[in-house]
Amino acid sequence: MKFYAYPSVAVNANQDMLIGYGRFGSDQYAGGFWGFRRSTDPAGTLSVVDQIVQDGKAPYNKTFAGPNNRWETSVRRLSTLLMA
Repeated sequence: MKFYAYPSVAVNANQDMLIGYGRFGSDQYAGGFWGFRRSTDPAGTLSVVDQIVQDGKAPYNKTFAGPNNRWETSVRRLSTLLMA
């Protein structure tokens, strides 16, 4: 089973859309992925899906001295790079 989290959406002047997001699962470490939709594609579809920016390499455990494991900060930074 795959899980998706922390999406970022960018739309250009042609109404094309790029989505960056985190994907992870019981058999996959959290990684950065993207999908793309052209303005001419049928509604509700993506032309390109689940392209790897950076596949997960290891478990992530950063609490920053708090009680929770916070990997969302890394995914958001990756999304920022995708949209540049």
